[in-house]
Amino acid sequence: MILISFFLVANSVKAQTWEEWFRQNRTQKKYLLQQIEALKIYFNYAVKGYNIANNGITTIRNIKNGDFNLHRDFLSALSQVNPQIKKYGKLADIIALQLQIVKQTKRSLREIQATKQFTQAEMQYCRHVLNNLLDECVKNIDELLMTITPNQLEVKDEERIKRLIDYI
Repeated sequence: MILISFFLVANSVKAQTWEEWFRQNRTQKKYLLQQIEALKIYFNYAVKGYNIANNGITTIRNIKNGDFNLHRDFLSALSQVNPQIKKYGKLADIIALQLQIVKQTKRSLREIQATKQFTQAEMQYCRHVLNNLLDECVKNIDELLMTITPNQLEVKDEERIKRLIDYI
């Protein structure tokens, strides 16, 4: 009975084998080599995982940079003025008319003052009206120049043309 119990327990117990007991040095080397092989496999998995993650990050970076460059190029194109718009024939006429208005307004103010037919309040009102006209002319000229000067506005060519037509 004791002998049978011993064999049953000995069968289920994991102890050192004969080779492990008498050839420990060789057995230890065998186990270490198995561990090294397992670590090589894990290392290869880690390298593959790193490469997958790195490729994914590189792809995301390329997509992000491509989108950024696309937007930058689009906005840069909006800043540039089409040469056809710069050469718009009526542009010089518009600016010349605005300058004539400025000269005529100054001349009119001097002539009104020279007549001495108006009261101080009426002269003040005339100066106010003519100064507003001058301010608007200067604004128009500034806006026209801004419309045809590169890097001043970020608008499409259609919007630039519309702005020019509004002054005609």
